[in-house]
Amino acid sequence: MSDKPRDDLHYFQWEVSDAKALQKMLHAEKITLAQIGELFLAVMDYVDKVEVEVSPELLFIYTTFTTRIDSKREARVKIGASRAENGQKGGLAKAENAKKKATGPKFTPPTQKQFRDAVEHFIDNGEISEDTTDYDADSFFDKLKDAGWTINGNPIQSRTDWECAIKAKFFEFNIASIRHLYYPVFSAIFADFCIDKEKDGGEWADNATYDFMDTYDENSKCWIVQGESFRAADWKSALTRFMKGYSDSSDT
Repeated sequence: MSDKPRDDLHYFQWEVSDAKALQKMLHAEKITLAQIGELFLAVMDYVDKVEVEVSPELLFIYTTFTTRIDSKREARVKIGASRAENGQKGGLAKAENAKKKATGPKFTPPTQKQFRDAVEHFIDNGEISEDTTDYDADSFFDKLKDAGWTINGNPIQSRTDWECAIKAKFFEFNIASIRHLYYPVFSAIFADFCIDKEKDGGEWADNATYDFMDTYDENSKCWIVQGESFRAADWKSALTRFMKGYSDSSDT
């Protein structure tokens, strides 16, 4: 489980434009290769909250990078605070809903036709992948039925629950919705991945979800995971790579 402050940055994205600008200055003999190396190390130190003195020739460039880092750190803090607030509200709402459901009518599982109709509806509205077939839907229906209509051990208590399960299972990746609609999806994946759900699984999954979503670079529209770039639509490969590395680091 990650216990790092929310304003910690796990990486800094160097842009292609950065390299081109430095190459242009190098060719114009305004800076040297040694100074470029000095700049790189100074910037990475700043990412780790360590300020160092740089050559006067590099001060302006160095300040440009530190300003970008400060902006990213500030944005991360704001996002973390917003998520914490929303998470607290969501927790209270869930508790209240649980009370209502406990005294509400008994859950009646959907028929296979109702399940298929819901899948077709979500496909038509672009909420899940259009490649989802009747076989996929029927297989997932059978899986939920065999599990006694539970998800990760939690009983399904309403139509909304199993409809959300369909969306999580077959959702269609949409870049514009990454910060909102698919946070619950990634969170559910990490919650299931966590070994110890009873003690700190929820918090572990929450931190892992934040950290994974931070690997998405808006400029390149790619996931940057452990130095490897994945196209936005290839989120499954990025997530697999991230989960392995995150699990390894969390165990140490």
